Amino acid sequence: MAKYDFYNAMFSAIFELFKTEKHLRVLKKIIKKINSDLIESRYNFKKLQSVDFTVELNDPNTSEPDLFEAIEQNLIYKIRHQTNEWQLILELGLVLLDLQKTYFTRSLYENLVQLTKSISESLYQITRLFITVTRTEYNLSLHTSTKEKILDLEANLSVFEDKLANKLQKN
Repeated sequence: MAKYDFYNAMFSAIFELFKTEKHLRVLKKIIKKINSDLIESRYNFKKLQSVDFTVELNDPNTSEPDLFEAIEQNLIYKIRHQTNEWQLILELGLVLLDLQKTYFTRSLYENLVQLTKSISESLYQITRLFITVTRTEYNLSLHTSTKEKILDLEANLSVFEDKLANKLQKN
């Protein structure tokens, strides 16, 4: 199952909940904000994906170091956007896990387990990519802040997995 299937299953369950549990209006506002942040993040990511370096590759006036720095920077921004998206998804999941009452089925929580496995595996691959592409001394602050984002996501993923395991044990 793809990442977006998990994401869509989570949102479907949430919006079904809002149909029956009118008292969760504040939660609805929080989730709508997270959802709009996710939509904005995906829009910005698509803009990054549209960057095409073929013109620079074919231009004899383009220096290799400048081109390498531009490609490196673009990849790092893509990594940052992906980690931001995962962070938002984890925030959403934490909001659901922190509810005192269990409103969702066990299958939703099991889907969240699969989602965390997918994020964890992808995070490992992205970390390897990040280590591979950060070869220049250009924009060290971007490298450092991206590394911190990856470490923060790793820590938040661990907290999320623990809370999810506790929730599954209660169900």
